[in-house]
Amino acid sequence: MDAESLKLRLNGGTGAWWNVIYLESTDSTNTAARRAAEAGSGEGTVIVADTQTAGRGRMGRTWFSPPSKGVWLSALIRPRVRSEQLGIISISAAVAAVEGIRKATGIRAGIKWPNDLLLDGRKVCGILTESCIAGQSAGLVTVGVGVNVFQSMSDFPGELADRAISLQEYREEAILDRTMIAGAIIGEIGAYCIDCIPHEIRGNMDKWRQYCVMFGKTVEVTSGGGKAVRGVASDIDDEGALVVRTDDGSSIHVVSGEASVLYPIKKEVNCPGH
Repeated sequence: MDAESLKLRLNGGTGAWWNVIYLESTDSTNTAARRAAEAGSGEGTVIVADTQTAGRGRMGRTWFSPPSKGVWLSALIRPRVRSEQLGIISISAAVAAVEGIRKATGIRAGIKWPNDLLLDGRKVCGILTESCIAGQSAGLVTVGVGVNVFQSMSDFPGELADRAISLQEYREEAILDRTMIAGAIIGEIGAYCIDCIPHEIRGNMDKWRQYCVMFGKTVEVTSGGGKAVRGVASDIDDEGALVVRTDDGSSIHVVSGEASVLYPIKKEVNCPGH
C-alpha cells in the first residue's frame, strides 16, 4: 500500500482532490493529521500508515496497530454543520466505514453506538473523531479509522483476543486488499462526512439505524464520569445521542460514553422496526 496507489483509487482514478500522505510508521494517524493541520494542511488531507506505535481509540484507549495487518488512516475534513452537531460526524463516519468495507470486501459489519464496527459481536473497526472549534461552525475535524484486516487470533494481545476480530478471521475465503479497503473508506468519508449538509443528516442517521446491532437489547452505558445507565437501547436522537428506555418507562439521552450489550451480540442484522 502506498500513496500513489491510493490516489489512483480515489476520485474516478485521478486522486486529484485528496492529498494522501503515506507513512511507514507514525505514533498515531490522528496525531499526525493534527500536526499536518497545524503546519497548514487543509480539508482532504489523509494520513495513512502501515503501523502506529501509539494508536489511539475512544475513551483514552490504545489501538493495536501492527505492521501490514490493517488499515490505519485519518482524514481532515471541514463538515458543513454547526459545532453542536459534531456528534453527527461520528455517526456519519461509522456509516462511511461500514459502506467502504462492504464495497471493498463484500463483508457487512454492524454498528455498536456510537461508532464501533462489529462482526460476530467482536470489534473489527474503531473510529475516533477529534475536532477544533471555530465560532458557531465546526472547524477542521480529524476522522480516524482503524480496521483489522489480516490479524489471526494469536496476533491480538491477550486482553483483546475475545473482543477483537479481523476481516480475514471472519471470512477466510475473502479476497482482501488493504489499498482497496482504504480507498473505499476514504471515498465514503467524502460522501458521508465532507458532503454532509444539514438537510442530508437525517439520511445518514437512517443509514446508521439500519446497521445498528443494539436496538431492542438491554444495554449499560457508562459515561466519562463513571455514572452508569441501564435500559433498552431504542433509538438515537437528532444529535446522535443514544436513547435508552429505563425500567420506569422514561427515556434517557446519553450524549457520550461506553455502551455494553448485557448479553452477546450473535450476528449483525437490521434493527427491528427501523
